[in-house]
Parts: sequence; structure tokens; C-alpha cells
Amino acid sequence: MDSSFEPSIVSLQTVREKKNPGWNHFSLIQSSDGKKHYKCLHCGLTYKGGGINRMKQYLAGIKGNIDSGKKVSHDIRQQMQENLKGITGKTRSTRIFR
Repeated sequence: MDSSFEPSIVSLQTVREKKNPGWNHFSLIQSSDGKKHYKCLHCGLTYKGGGINRMKQYLAGIKGNIDSGKKVSHDIRQQMQENLKGITGKTRSTRIFR
């Protein structure tokens, strides 16, 4: 096995310091080549790239960029859907005022 491909888990404290609520449901794994992977704390699956917004789509059950989380509770799914709606509204209002 190539040692340059061994992932290292970034400390949860570092990830938890981020303000986005999606970080409460994922751990960040960074391989030695610098690529980021996100591991769902609910189902244990690992996803490559895309950022925390893509991971929130997974939690919210929004298909398109990623499958929906099968083991995500209804409460968390609802919370992430509301969070994503808020982001969409902020983006649209920002564009209107430009």
C-alpha cells in the first residue's frame, strides 16, 4: 500500500470550531496528498470533496450533487433543509442589491 495515500483525521476540535451546523454531523479527513474527505457521523460513509454545503445537501436529502443520507434523523434533515433555504435567500438578496 502506498504510504502517500494514508488519510489522517483532522482533530474534531478543529472541525467543531467552525460555525456551520453541518460540521456537527461530519468529520474531516485529509489525505497526505492534501485532498479532503468528509465522513458522515450518522452512517459512516466517506465522501470526496465538494465542501460542507454539499454535505448539508446530503443531510437534507436534496438529491442532485449527492445521494441523500439514509440514516439521518427527521429532525436533522429538517434542520439542514431550513439552513440551506436560509443560504439561498441570502444569496438572492445579495445579488438584488448589487
